[in-house]
Amino acid sequence: MRTVFAHSSYLINLAAAEPREWQRAVEAFHDELERAEALGLPFVIIHPGSHRGKGSKLGVARIARALDLVLERTRGYRVMVLLENTAGGGATIGRSFEELAALLTRSRSPSASASASTPAISSPRATTCGSRKATRPP
Repeated sequence: MRTVFAHSSYLINLAAAEPREWQRAVEAFHDELERAEALGLPFVIIHPGSHRGKGSKLGVARIARALDLVLERTRGYRVMVLLENTAGGGATIGRSFEELAALLTRSRSPSASASASTPAISSPRATTCGSRKATRPP
């Protein structure tokens, strides 16, 4: 094995509209990054989440804010966030690389990056699965 990835819990929903559920999701994802950093893992994969009928605009905003928070909290860490596409069922966000790129573009974090389909945006800490940017951090 050359590289080991962690996959976050499927129960984490960074697009949750309900404030307490969203806060729990942010905390849980932060914990995932803490564990991965402690283990020396270079990547944590996450499915962005579901807006559960509240609209993709709200869901994208919640995910971008969550990414901003966890990347700020883990500033200086080597672990990267990899957004994984979804199967596209229901109200999920992240059905295409373009949708994933929109999430990362919306993020205010200087650590956020879009996918290989939009290589002009680059980052050391967050990208998409399948991106050429998803290489082991230095």
